Parts: sequence; C-alpha cells; structure tokens
Amino acid sequence: MAQPSKKQEAFIHPRYWGNWLLVALLWCLAQLPFAVAMACGRGLGHLARGLMKSRQRVVLTNLKLCFPQMPEPERVQLMRETFTSFGQGVVAAAISWWGSDKYLKKLTYRVTGVEHLQACVATKQPAMLISPHLYTLEIGGRILSQYVPFGVFYQHQSSHFFDQFMRRKREAYFSHVIDRRNLKQFMRLVQQGELLSYAPDQDFGPKNSVFAPFFNVPTATASSTARIAKRCQAKLMFFNCLITKHGFEVIISPVLEQFPTGDAVADATTINAKIEEVILTDKSNYMWLHKRFKTRPEGEKNVYAASQ
Repeated sequence: MAQPSKKQEAFIHPRYWGNWLLVALLWCLAQLPFAVAMACGRGLGHLARGLMKSRQRVVLTNLKLCFPQMPEPERVQLMRETFTSFGQGVVAAAISWWGSDKYLKKLTYRVTGVEHLQACVATKQPAMLISPHLYTLEIGGRILSQYVPFGVFYQHQSSHFFDQFMRRKREAYFSHVIDRRNLKQFMRLVQQGELLSYAPDQDFGPKNSVFAPFFNVPTATASSTARIAKRCQAKLMFFNCLITKHGFEVIISPVLEQFPTGDAVADATTINAKIEEVILTDKSNYMWLHKRFKTRPEGEKNVYAASQ
C-alpha cells in the first residue's frame, strides 16, 4: 500500500480538524438550492461583519475616499452590503468547487462577450483577461472555463491547508494555475497564445508601481500590466460577474484598444478606469476589505491609521 505523503499526513493532524469542519460546512452549503444557499451567504456575511470590526472601518475608509459625495448613511449601508456580498461570494466559491457542469449551466443567466476571448484563443493571439477582485471571481472563473480554456495567476494563502485545497480545486477547471511569483512562466504562456487571467488591482507596494487615479485618488497601481501587454503584444479584456436572482451573469468587455501607449501613468490610469467601470455595475461586489490605498505618495499620511 502506498504511504501517504507528508502533506497528507500533516492534514490528518488534529490541528487541521477545524479546517476540515469548515470544508464540510462549505460542501453542505454548495448542495442547497440556489436561493437557500444565497440566503445562507447573506447570513454568513452578517456574521462576518459582526466579527470583523476593524475591517468595517477599512471598508468605510475606502468608500469615503472613493465616493466622497455619497451621504454617510449610504456609505454605511454600502459597507453592510459589501459584507453581504462577501458572504454570498464564499458560498458561490463553494458552488464553483463542488457544483457539476450541468448545475452551473443551469445557474448561468447570461455570458456576454465570450466571443472576444474565443477569437483570441482560436488564433493563438496573446491575450490577458483582467479580473478585478470581485467576490464572484471564483464562480465566474469556473463558469467561464466552460466556454473557453484559460489559466490564472495564483496568490498563495496564509493557511497552508487552504492554499493546497484551493489550488487543487482550481487545477480541476483552469488550464494553468501559476504562482504569482513566477512572472516568467506567465509571460511565456501568454506569448505562446495561452489565455491567462490577471488581477492587478491590489496594493503591492511602491516597487514596480506608479501612482494613478483610482476613483480620483492617487493609488499605487501595478505597472506590470502594460509592460506584459507590450512585451507579449497581448490583447486585454476585462471580466465581470454578477449575482442575479436565479444565478450568475458573466460579462467580458471587448478588446481594449490603443493599449499600451508607453506612458506608464497613462496606461495605469486606463486600467484603473476600466476597473472602475466594472465596480460601478455593483459596488458591493468589490473587495473593499482590502487596504487598497495603504501605499501613499511621499509625504501623505496613512489613511488607515484610524482603522487599525
């Protein structure tokens, strides 16, 4: 009999039993009728909001910076809706991991713009799918993988258990799951005509970033998107996924024209503007829990100082 690997033995250890219990709970949620599952997701989001007081303040800080004209009561309500969307996104991710192709097609309300991706794949045209950090990113990716093969950049999780768990799940339906630190492999595959997804909308610090407006706030924005597009001669399209009453809607934008320009700030501004368009279709679906404005221009104070 084959001996279990060290990683398998480690995951049998009692310290991982709580993780397995959480996985079992997510599996159970994924078996529920869609409306019931989403109701549970809303409850999960409500629970998370109560437990994550500091993140409530982060969300409110982000919303105040991005929507300064929004009345305070509306911002508070949007903060609450953000946590609701977070909870629904967790349940939607569980559905993506355990739902059958048949079930997912039943839940797919509409897929718009996939022909833009299919045209690039058919001709081996280098292309990248730009994906903002939406709570529906996981389920949207699973749905889209039924229409066109594509790979993803993989961000390691702080938990080794969930890092391995999520990677295995993603490898089941994505053509490639690439370590974010392996940029060379990512670029090589793009140049070979493999469609890959890339999410550049987090604060990775000042290195390899430029300050470009994001909802009119100077924001550290990855300059690598334009560099990769230029070097690989890659077309860019943008991804969106919305939760509807009966399922999900996936939207792919047409190819971004006249990009890159060679001006790092102008190109980063274009990327941010397109991401804003995606966010504005459902503001609560964006990951406002992330400290997007942590890196500030020289001389500016930490905007999250009061959110700690």
